[in-house]
Formats: sequence, structure tokens, C-alpha cells
Amino acid sequence: MSRMKPTRTGKLTRVQGWHTKRVHSFSTAIEYHFFLLLEWDDTTVDIEERHLLPPQSIQEIRTILQLPTNAAEITASDFLVTSKQGKEAWAVMPAKQLESRKALEDLDIRRIFWERAGIPFAVCTEKEINQTIVKNVQWVHGNREIDITNNELSSTKPVLENALMHTSLGEACRGCDDMLGLDNGTSLRIARHFIATKVWSVDVTNPISAQEKLHII
Repeated sequence: MSRMKPTRTGKLTRVQGWHTKRVHSFSTAIEYHFFLLLEWDDTTVDIEERHLLPPQSIQEIRTILQLPTNAAEITASDFLVTSKQGKEAWAVMPAKQLESRKALEDLDIRRIFWERAGIPFAVCTEKEINQTIVKNVQWVHGNREIDITNNELSSTKPVLENALMHTSLGEACRGCDDMLGLDNGTSLRIARHFIATKVWSVDVTNPISAQEKLHII
């Protein structure tokens, strides 16, 4: 079966994860973009967004920092990521927010909490996110699993690879559909699948477009 496509409800984006097999929800574009970078990373094992921190620990840290305590305040790390190298906690926010004293205080609280837990803590803004990679991963993301048989995949692959040496990705896919008698758009879905599963190794730091040739490394 094909994976669910990203959906938006108001400002909320929901998407099914490659690594977790769970549906993830994001309230900001930068969080969603950061998630896509994690998805592309083969070392990613688990992604937990909006990881809530224990209120008692947070109040204790606020006292140490001589900040006003608020028992009703909820503190969370935007991401707790498990990779093959271990765990990392992340704050993901627009760079402009770093001009806010309250935001900096909140980052201090989270940093101290994770230091105590022995888990690295880092901040990511839009300045650290490569939008070309984001757009490429977003373009293929829903096609990592597709409802196409292995026979169709194996018969399509050499035809596409041969055509891609001479023409654009879109033209190659249309020609493949015609040659193999596939429904319109099937070969393009398969091409996205090959990129998403890394059957084809491509440089995602360069834009991928159906109107251009796709260079397989």
C-alpha cells in the first residue's frame, strides 16, 4: 500500500514517518522541514516530536536560574531523536525567535535538563536547513512504499535508466509508461520510489525536477 501523503489541517501538518511507521504532526514549516532531513538520514532510528519534560525537573531548573516558577507551564523539546550513534534533543525555531529573552531562557532550561540527562542538546534554525534537500525529499517522501508489484519495478528499472541517459526524467517516465503499457504516471511514481528507497543514488543537494535530467550516481 502507498503511504499517506502529508495533510494540513489549519497550520498542522501530519505525515507518516519512514523510520518510525508512525504519523507525526508539526505546527510549523521549519519543524516539518527538519523532520524531512531526519527522514533522509539513514542513521535515524526514532523521531519523537514535542517531547514533554517533567514539570518537577523544569521548576527545579527555573529556581536554579532564578526565573519565576509557573506550575502550569509546559516545557517540551521540539525533537528527541534516536540515531545509530545515540540520542539528541533539538530545539527547532525561526532565527528571529532567538532575539526573544523568553525564548533564550527556555533554551537555557532545556539545555540544562538534557545536560543532566547526558543527552546532547542543539538548536536548529532555518539558516541550517538546506531547502533544496527539503524540497527533494518532500517530492519523493510519499513514494517510499507504493502499491506496485516487484515484477513491475524490476521491468521498469532498466527501461528508465536507459532513457534517463538521453532525456529528462518526465520524458523518460512517459516513454516508459507507453513502452510497458503502464497507466500514465506509474513510471514517475516508480522513479520517486527508487529515489526514496535509495535504489538510485542521487545528489539531493541539487534540485530534482521532472523537466530536467536525473543524474544517478
